[in-house]
Amino acid sequence: TIEISCKVREKISKSIKIANKTPYEIFYRVETDLTDTISGAPNFSVKANSVYEYVIKCRPLLGKTYFGKIIFHNDSNKTYLWYTISLK
Repeated sequence: TIEISCKVREKISKSIKIANKTPYEIFYRVETDLTDTISGAPNFSVKANSVYEYVIKCRPLLGKTYFGKIIFHNDSNKTYLWYTISLK
């Protein structure tokens, strides 16, 4: 679980490290159910044998705890990386 704390209407950024240990570049498509509170690039690629820092920007509109997910889909081989998010 990725835990993020911030104040209402405060903008903060959080990075998620995505590693690629393969000898080829991997392309990801991003999906989240927290589109009203977080944003980030809809697509990105990770070069061979490297690490990419995917940055999400958070800005909660209400003073509550948000729970959701962010999924990085690798459509070329039908795999994905799944993270749960807790935004307080």
